[in-house]
Amino acid sequence: MLLKLFRKGEQKPKVKAINFKDVGKEVEKRKTEQLEKFKNFAKEPLRKLQHQRAEILKVLKQLKESEVSEEIHPGLYRASIEARRLLVEKTTRVLEEVKIGELKALDDITTLKERLERISTQTAHAILAHGKRPSIVFGREMRALKTAIIEFQQTVNEITKKIEEMSPVIEQLNLLKAKTESYQQLKIEMIEREKQLATLRNRKKELEAEAEKKQKEAEIFARSPHYREAEELAKKIREVEAEIARIQHEFETRVHTVNRLLRKIRKVVEKELSRERRLLISVLIHEPASVLDTEEKARAAQSLLEVVLTVAESEQIEKDKKKQEKMMAELRRLISEKTIESTFNRIRSLQSEKEKLLARWEKEPELEYARIKSAARELEEQTKQIEKEIQLMESMSHGGKVNQLQEEIKQIGKELGMEITFS
Repeated sequence: MLLKLFRKGEQKPKVKAINFKDVGKEVEKRKTEQLEKFKNFAKEPLRKLQHQRAEILKVLKQLKESEVSEEIHPGLYRASIEARRLLVEKTTRVLEEVKIGELKALDDITTLKERLERISTQTAHAILAHGKRPSIVFGREMRALKTAIIEFQQTVNEITKKIEEMSPVIEQLNLLKAKTESYQQLKIEMIEREKQLATLRNRKKELEAEAEKKQKEAEIFARSPHYREAEELAKKIREVEAEIARIQHEFETRVHTVNRLLRKIRKVVEKELSRERRLLISVLIHEPASVLDTEEKARAAQSLLEVVLTVAESEQIEKDKKKQEKMMAELRRLISEKTIESTFNRIRSLQSEKEKLLARWEKEPELEYARIKSAARELEEQTKQIEKEIQLMESMSHGGKVNQLQEEIKQIGKELGMEITFS
């Protein structure tokens, strides 16, 4: 019966219903309340801590200035003087950190706890590390110092214990704030992604309509007598391009056979060559096709091969003479056949032919079919690219993560006495 009466008197913790949009304000309000609560508690302990700090510094000064009243062993005296110096210096340096700044935010309480714990630990360590010998020689001052430090540490423990009691609430409030900000950012990203997706989908529709229109134009033109000529011309252009690529590859392969020889010779005569020739030999080693860009480069590179041959004939470049002679033979052929210049001329001739074909393909009205087909293919490629972008953006949906964050926010809110709703 009594148990029932007592149960009737129990009060359930109050739960505050709150909409998500107001969570940020509520968190800040509660953090302010927690901060004021701690300030009210800590006012007296912090004042006492400053007084105790001043007392320790006073005792340290007395210890530093104290003289030995009895005769002691010289070795013990020297050791105690050095230990006293270290003890006074370290403890004084640590106590300088006790300057408590204004507690402006709840997180400052956690910083205060860390600082006080560090000071307490370091003062205790200083006594343990350096207090033994000074305690023998300066007994009265050391007893006073230990007493002052113990009182200081008791006050530190009183403050840090209170902070530890408040820490779970502080951590939960900080966690709720972080989760809330993550959720808001995620929602912003989702809205922006939806806008981008809508833009991409509209563009895809436009491109599909344009491509369909071009395909119809091409079908109409395909029935004209000129479309075969257009296809033939396009085929010739592709053949010329393939021939240019083949000649370039063949050229690179031939130059590669003397690549090792060029590298060796560059090391031997690098200082004797002009800056232009040093650059040119590097191009022949790493990007031989680049010497075919202009007639001037091709002539300079052809001339350089003769310089390389002269050096190669007067130096033993390779230990294996057969290997060196094989490379020399290929180098002589490159010179005698004027490979670089002749390759340049062949490519230039093919490029000229290609330009003429392109001029016809682009300008002659009866070749409209090829241009229409090309435009249609380009539109199809653009459509495919946009389709890939859409698929990628759809795969990056954060819907699941948003739901997860909502549940986490509700749970943290529940632990803090809030019933958070999303609407």
